[in-house]
Amino acid sequence: MIRDTEIDDRTRWRDKQIKTIQMNYKKLPYFQQIEYVFDIISDKKNSKLSEMNTKIIRETCQRLQLKTQIHIYSDFAEKSDDRSQRLVDLCKSVDCVAYISPTGAKDYLIQDEWVKNSTMPVKIFSFKPKAYVQGDGKEFISHLSFLDVVANISMDGLKEYILDPNAISLENL
Repeated sequence: MIRDTEIDDRTRWRDKQIKTIQMNYKKLPYFQQIEYVFDIISDKKNSKLSEMNTKIIRETCQRLQLKTQIHIYSDFAEKSDDRSQRLVDLCKSVDCVAYISPTGAKDYLIQDEWVKNSTMPVKIFSFKPKAYVQGDGKEFISHLSFLDVVANISMDGLKEYILDPNAISLENL
């Protein structure tokens, strides 16, 4: 299970990861706005990968001033073996009024007839990244980490970037 994946600290991967990020981003205008991630990566109290990822996500949401509830699936008591039923149970437990799914799940939602059996609207979310100036200003490389966006255009720029209505599409399923 993802929640049980332990971080192997027998190597110096934390230091190497931080140095790699620093090497690639330290000359960018908003580098200092991503340094909080280094503290999270270097904190060995984060012994599980999911803990570290959750801390990075929560801290980033706070810095973006996004008011959203974050639920950890493994914290829920009811867990069906059926993937669609798990989704139904999860939605019911948090009182969903609509389910927004990533594009990659569209086929299985249709295959499992989840949409047909659902009592709530189901929408497919897709995000089309727009180009922003990256470092040396050469050709834009899409789908990099949020760290790239922040280091290049700032945390405020990231917020505008991800909330850009022209980059977001929701398709009814």
